[in-house]
Amino acid sequence: MKAKMACYPCTWQALSSWDAADNGTNKPSANFCRWDGIACNDRRNPGRVTAIRLRGSDLGGTISPHLGNLTHLQDLDLSQNNLLGEIPVSLGRCTELRTMNLSVNQLSGSLFPDPLGHLSKLKVFNVRHNNLTGVIPMTLSNLTALTNLSVESNYLQGQIPSWLCNLTSLAAIDLALSGLDGQIPGELGKLTKVAFLMIQSNQLEGPVPPSIFNTSFMEHLDLSFNQLSGSLPHDIGFQLPNLKGVFGSAVGCEKAAVK
Repeated sequence: MKAKMACYPCTWQALSSWDAADNGTNKPSANFCRWDGIACNDRRNPGRVTAIRLRGSDLGGTISPHLGNLTHLQDLDLSQNNLLGEIPVSLGRCTELRTMNLSVNQLSGSLFPDPLGHLSKLKVFNVRHNNLTGVIPMTLSNLTALTNLSVESNYLQGQIPSWLCNLTSLAAIDLALSGLDGQIPGELGKLTKVAFLMIQSNQLEGPVPPSIFNTSFMEHLDLSFNQLSGSLPHDIGFQLPNLKGVFGSAVGCEKAAVK
């Protein structure tokens, strides 16, 4: 299969069935739907790969651009491996993708290559704990179905973009430890479905916009280890009835009590 990633010698344990024939010979099996980590669940297009789930499989090398040929792919999970290089632009051809989890690797280059803006059905984009660089690009604004955005622990620059408010389906935003600066945009208050907002350990400054306390679904809010000023509302627990945790005191705004 051309879409296989390069791997360390010990990776054969995770991928042994990819090269094992059903009849016990040493010839590669043509029934790739039986390979470990591969799923083919498209009833309309039987035999088409719909999921690759190889989390924690000790994969190394780079992500093959041939993955872009899997145009029925819906779920891509290559997290917790040792993958290097850039996110392939060819993944922009996988327009059925709902989940892309490339977290906890050693990927570098652009956070979100422009062609990935075609992934209009993508709901989860998780690239936390990598070595990605640059700004949060506006091409992300095309992902109107996105519910989970996690870019924690990368080497980004620039500000939190105000256009994030256009992604009205967002329920979880994790931008922590990413090198972001500037102020928290008040437009984030328009994201009324957000339950998790994690923007700690950046270089954010200025006041906390009152609008972000309009999101009644909020469960966890972490603003700590920034250069924020002012204080959080003392009745924050009443404004955000579902809130279970709020952090804002360390190097920044005064911590408020949660009921």
